[in-house]
Amino acid sequence: MRNLLVCLAVFTVVSATGCQERQQMRAVPDRENRAGGDGSQNMHEMAFTPVAGPNEHWYTMEPKDDLYTVAKKFNTTTEWLIKRNEIKTPSAVTAGKNLIVPGK
Repeated sequence: MRNLLVCLAVFTVVSATGCQERQQMRAVPDRENRAGGDGSQNMHEMAFTPVAGPNEHWYTMEPKDDLYTVAKKFNTTTEWLIKRNEIKTPSAVTAGKNLIVPGK
């Protein structure tokens, strides 16, 4: 009985410590420095950042670029870029935005 109480006490301390550590965790910023740093955002509210696959790479849009010119440059479609990069508002994609594009 005594061993059971000791085990229960240890389990309670370990569980409480784990909860405190999780509450203090901070989100890691993505490539565009969103959703990170101060820990003020809930993990469910953070933006999902796609990961480039083996035949893909990152391209940073230049001032003269739009989705159409980037799609032509990498021999793909604007629809593919929008879907692959999970773009909600295509007209808001401007210079400096990092996009996953197919490898050349």
